[in-house]
Amino acid sequence: MEDTFLKLVEDKKLHYGKNLRELIPLITRVQGKVNLDDTKVFGKHIHAFSWAFFTGYFYERTEIPEKWEHTDTFSIGTFLRDGAEDVAYTMLMIGLNETKINDIEKDLTSQNGIREILNNISKFAEGGAKYILEKREGDDPVSKTYLNNIEHFFDEIHQRLAQKE
Repeated sequence: MEDTFLKLVEDKKLHYGKNLRELIPLITRVQGKVNLDDTKVFGKHIHAFSWAFFTGYFYERTEIPEKWEHTDTFSIGTFLRDGAEDVAYTMLMIGLNETKINDIEKDLTSQNGIREILNNISKFAEGGAKYILEKREGDDPVSKTYLNNIEHFFDEIHQRLAQKE
């Protein structure tokens, strides 16, 4: 079932909306370019999407766009080909967990069931992106550059771990 499910979702698209469209260029270098003077930590857009997803999931933040933007997408296969299989699997399991399943075999193989799982992933990513953008809105200089430095990510992870204790 696992192999079948992955084959079904591999080329399906994770749509994203305005929050991620705004966040990605703020914390991600242009794909393929490496500039050591750049303050942007992520090298690929899917990394920023993943960070936003896990931020949304951790802080229980979701956003449902009025309309999913079908031009702004990643496929699950993009994560798999990038060596981020664990990230893809985790996002899929969380998306699945958030989906109402009546008949596991039927729901996991239907187009509507798969779309609901992928939309659940996108909702957490949008919610996480909105949370990050809100943190960057502060008046102090640190807020404006939140996540422009690798130490900010370490601080964020440390704060998350401290909140769980």
